Amino acid sequence: MALIKCPECGRENVSSNAAACPGCGFNIKDSFINNLESTDGTVNEDNDESAGGVTSIKAEANGDIHIKKSDSIKIGKKQLIICLGVVAAIIILILGIKIVIPEIRMGVTYNKANKLLADEKYDEASAMFVELGDYKDAYEKNQEAFYGKANKYFENGEYDKALKLYSSIISYADCKDKYDLVCIEKANSLAADGLCDDAIQSLGAVSENSNLSEEIKDCWYTIANAYITGGDYEAAISIYEANDDLDTIDSLKAEWLENQRKVVKDKINSETELDKYREEQQEQIKVLLSEYVAKIDSSEDIDDINKSGEEYLATLGDVKTDEQLKKEEELAERSKLTKDNIDQYIKLSISNSAVTYDPQYFDGVFYGSGAWTYCTITASSLQDVQYEDVVISFNIIAHGGDWNDRAPEPCQIKLSENGTGSAKDKLTTASIGAYPPSNPSFSIVITNVTGRLKLVE
Repeated sequence: MALIKCPECGRENVSSNAAACPGCGFNIKDSFINNLESTDGTVNEDNDESAGGVTSIKAEANGDIHIKKSDSIKIGKKQLIICLGVVAAIIILILGIKIVIPEIRMGVTYNKANKLLADEKYDEASAMFVELGDYKDAYEKNQEAFYGKANKYFENGEYDKALKLYSSIISYADCKDKYDLVCIEKANSLAADGLCDDAIQSLGAVSENSNLSEEIKDCWYTIANAYITGGDYEAAISIYEANDDLDTIDSLKAEWLENQRKVVKDKINSETELDKYREEQQEQIKVLLSEYVAKIDSSEDIDDINKSGEEYLATLGDVKTDEQLKKEEELAERSKLTKDNIDQYIKLSISNSAVTYDPQYFDGVFYGSGAWTYCTITASSLQDVQYEDVVISFNIIAHGGDWNDRAPEPCQIKLSENGTGSAKDKLTTASIGAYPPSNPSFSIVITNVTGRLKLVE
């Protein structure tokens, strides 16, 4: 007996002796015998089933007979092999799509990125290495691209860009030393431009345990020389002191003194413009300048040198230039008060105890016949100015009746700063020899004016 496939419905593992197929009722036994009879005779029993070869089959139909393996069995095995082959091909295809093809694609990208890296196209190469992720050594290659770009920035003097890239891969290759070296070169460049404070800041970014001690020391000296060029010897000396360069400090201090003498003398000479002064002032300045230059040359202290220069300039400022003197003279002339111009600034009025009278005409009655009678003269300002030590001297002349052409009475008024003041003239019958007339008049005659106006330019 053998287990076969039903030729009608294809059911598997059906006995060759079965009268009917469990699936479709087909007569398996008769069909199996007929197939055997159509062959050449018996089949060999050469191969053992356990060996995996052709199975010997012994049929029991109408007696014992020997038969060959059926064609249907052969056909089933072939189909199985084909199916397995197809499945294997599909699996291979899927593996190719999922694994092999991406691997090939990544390999192409990797090679292209390496070519860009070799051509110093760092940005494009870096983008591809990032895309490759953990493929081969893409991460390290990306760092190499960063490193190459940082080196290019360094070569072109783009120090800040180089520092940014080196710091992002500080543990790669010699980036730490390169970072320090860029800081030093940046400091040297800044010092060359006279930006010493910025140079010190850049140098301060170098790591404390840097391997570039000689380069750092040379950079400090470069900064010191830049300070000297700018005239800041004090800052330069502090750098040499920090580096224990005592011999240089001594010579530098001597140079500093001499340089400072020159600086101060150049300054005071440049500000001493003799042609701005009158001849008498020029002689005064020359003597003054000579004294201070001698003092500066003999000084061995920086502070004393500077102080001498400042003192000279302060004293020079007290000497008036020709222009200043002319302005003062013009102002003095305009400020001068005389009897010819006083009436532009001051009004004088006359009054007794009851009536105020015009300076040029008295129209009233004095009271107290035969008693003392006072005439009050009042001064008031006509302009909004200030007065300095102004004194007005004048005579009062009485007219009318027995007072006619009375002898002049000298009188004075000293003005306050705002231009006001007053004075009294004593009139008596004894001095006049008559009573006051009913309509007397007075004349005020200014004889002198001293003092001035306070005018400000």
